[in-house]
Amino acid sequence: MGGMSMMQGRGDGSVDFVHAGPCLARELNPSQTLSRWLDLLKPGGFLIVTVPDEELYEKNAWPSRFNSVHRFSFTICTQQRAHPNSVDVFELVRSVSHIAHCERVNLITEQFDPAHAAQSG
Repeated sequence: MGGMSMMQGRGDGSVDFVHAGPCLARELNPSQTLSRWLDLLKPGGFLIVTVPDEELYEKNAWPSRFNSVHRFSFTICTQQRAHPNSVDVFELVRSVSHIAHCERVNLITEQFDPAHAAQSG
């Protein structure tokens, strides 16, 4: 696991919030990394995570044509997954449900152009 994303040197319960961009896609074990981030939070703290959607970002292609260091892509309840390292976001949330309550999962589609996806997929 990456030292920066694991926030080595920070104690459990030491931060009010963690905001992580798409770095979870580069981790060796997204569930373990997510658990570590949750451990870092003070009671009542917040974790905000952004992950690349395998249809919207990866265009259902693997390996990623857009980011060569991605080890995982993410879906929200899709039947067909693009590759073996595809992670369902709800399954990932369930894997840490014993640690924290999930308030919201949101698929952001504002910048998604379905016509472009059809051409490039």
